[in-house]
Amino acid sequence: MNSIFDKIIEPTEKFTFLVGAGISMDTPSRVPSAKKFVETLVRLCVPVKEIDSILQKESLRYEVFIEQIQQYIDKSLRFLDFLETKMEPNIIHYFLAHNIINNKNHVITTNFDYLIEYALVKLLSKEEKKKINPIILRKQYLDLNQINDLTNITQFLLFKLHGSKRNLITEQNTFESLVTTISSLGKGREEGETFNIEPYKKPIISKIIKDRALVILGYSGSDDFDITPFLKEIIQYKKIIWIDHIPESEDIEINNFNSVQNSDLSKQEKFLYHIKNTHNIETSLIKANTKTFISEFLWPRILQSVEITKIKSEDDMNYLDFDEWIKTLDEYKNIDIITQYKFAGYLYYSLSDWRNALRVWQKGLEMAKSMNDIKGEAEFLTNVASLPSSELTLDKRLENLEIAKELYNNLNDYEGQSSCLNNIGIIYSNNVDFKNAINYYLESLKLNEIHDDLEGSIVPLLNLGATYGKMGNQDKALDYYQRVISIVNKTGDLQHKAQALMNIGVVYKASGENEEALKFFEDALKIDILLGTLPEQTVRLNYIGLLYQELGDYDKALDFFNRGLYLATEINDYESKVSLLHMIGNLYAFLNNEEEATNNWENALKICEEQDMIHNKINILNSMGSSAYNLGNYDDALELFNRSLEVAQRIGDKNFIIEMYNSIAVVSHSIQDYERAYNSYLMILDLLKDEDNIESKAKYLRSMAISYYSYTQDGEMAIEILKEAQEIYERLGDAQTKEEIKKDIEQIQYQ
Repeated sequence: MNSIFDKIIEPTEKFTFLVGAGISMDTPSRVPSAKKFVETLVRLCVPVKEIDSILQKESLRYEVFIEQIQQYIDKSLRFLDFLETKMEPNIIHYFLAHNIINNKNHVITTNFDYLIEYALVKLLSKEEKKKINPIILRKQYLDLNQINDLTNITQFLLFKLHGSKRNLITEQNTFESLVTTISSLGKGREEGETFNIEPYKKPIISKIIKDRALVILGYSGSDDFDITPFLKEIIQYKKIIWIDHIPESEDIEINNFNSVQNSDLSKQEKFLYHIKNTHNIETSLIKANTKTFISEFLWPRILQSVEITKIKSEDDMNYLDFDEWIKTLDEYKNIDIITQYKFAGYLYYSLSDWRNALRVWQKGLEMAKSMNDIKGEAEFLTNVASLPSSELTLDKRLENLEIAKELYNNLNDYEGQSSCLNNIGIIYSNNVDFKNAINYYLESLKLNEIHDDLEGSIVPLLNLGATYGKMGNQDKALDYYQRVISIVNKTGDLQHKAQALMNIGVVYKASGENEEALKFFEDALKIDILLGTLPEQTVRLNYIGLLYQELGDYDKALDFFNRGLYLATEINDYESKVSLLHMIGNLYAFLNNEEEATNNWENALKICEEQDMIHNKINILNSMGSSAYNLGNYDDALELFNRSLEVAQRIGDKNFIIEMYNSIAVVSHSIQDYERAYNSYLMILDLLKDEDNIESKAKYLRSMAISYYSYTQDGEMAIEILKEAQEIYERLGDAQTKEEIKKDIEQIQYQ
């Protein structure tokens, strides 16, 4: 074993150590894990009945949870002050400190504790302690980057990549440097980048890993937020040695990635395999107990003549329990029940668990009313009315939002008013009342601009973009989305960044730029996967599947559809499940597999009936009708289009009614039932008489004229109708269609 390690770890090499939270869990340090922090805080901050439900959520990431804690419970993240009580370094901290002092090796840490600093303090004389320099702030990174050769620096540098609440050596408050929430992980990134370290840190970090052996300790690699994307980008290290911690009782394993790997790899293994095979860089994954491996293998090889530091016995230590300590903070003392219900709802919402969010917010609303908590009542009313899965009718949603808006107005709460205005706008937009929707969004945007609230401006800007996109004004939609991207790159709001990227992709897809659209969809999906937002993932997978279908890669399209369907089924997201079954059915129909197409459509229709999803039902019946028509089954097609028309008429959806009449007319013309075709076009034009869309009128006038002539052989009247359509196309500047109609007229004249 020693001979193997001699090949991997050469004492004469220069090393840079990248260390994560795992190094601080061993005695005598015993810093709680991220999972422990989350578990304790959940038990204090949510209603007792919700604790188990929330803790069982596999998608509950530390960074997502802490985002909610900072927003609603603990703005200063005082729970991290517990790290101030941890002052006893373990053997790993001393090993790293000696590397900084004796070997001029570099250490980069993502940890918020001060244990490497304490190890340095304990090892250095009073005069030398002044040379300890934790690199935390932007200015420090920029200043260091001006120095070409860091080996000549007399200071003892420690790079705190994710920041620190304070500089232990200078006592300076450095709270703003912390990178511990989802927003902070997404803040200040370069254009086109979401997951990477901040741009100002890159040059110096690149410099200190260049031509060195990079040793990774205490870091699982389970996330891809910033470390691994950076290491994939900056290929300047000589080799990578990754120590994967295992219990002391297990045997050491070494993987040098020399052979072809199977697909069942961990994220760290995939990363190392990629680096080895793409860049021909030596990589090693060593599964070992970190403390034992350092004391028995790394210390003797790298530090050689330095005596191993003696660590205090556990018997000499008096450990402070985080569960008890946290209760001494005012933020966590006796959190009131209204706040607990709000917070639990926001946690569920952040995890896209709409049903549980609705349940706890409805309970909170009852309590707020009984306790005469006006602000709480307004907040719960808004949240319940705006949930995607809300069981309220449209009128009840509007009523709740108007009540909440008035309550917020009385409280002079512009943020609450803005939220209500946005949600009212969404209701109008979904009801195809775009003019009213835009007015509400603009009013919301104006409120936030008056108060210089960048983050508050994100939602109305997104909604304005979406509405203009629905109206066909893609340039204006794209402008609003780009404004959102500009803001979220400053604020770090990754959830809304994903939505903006998705919407930009939709704009490119609408303009036929499928390859460009795919890039944006995939970027949005990557964010959603890391955030753990499953409903959003199903939407992205659906769109990506559609794009691959349009690009002709049907196997890939089906794979993405099925991935989305699996997720939608897992989380009971009926809307996405129906949409994906519909798309899978359409794809099978395109591939002439009518049996599979019908099975998927029928499954989707069954859910539509159970969940009263009327619009989806119309779309599916339309697809089934189109498929029957393409197969020449005209009677089946007419029956399906008529079923769809009946449903559309029942809900009064004019756009769907027009679409169904058009489909019925097309089928009728194909079977030479010209009278029904003509009458269907008459119905369409009657529906369009008060509309401004003259292009649609011209299109249907032309079709009606052809059907009318086929039905009556009245060429004079048919030509008159065609000339009316021709005049409209002339006003629209559409010379090509105008010329086509001229040929239609000539064909009638010569018959």
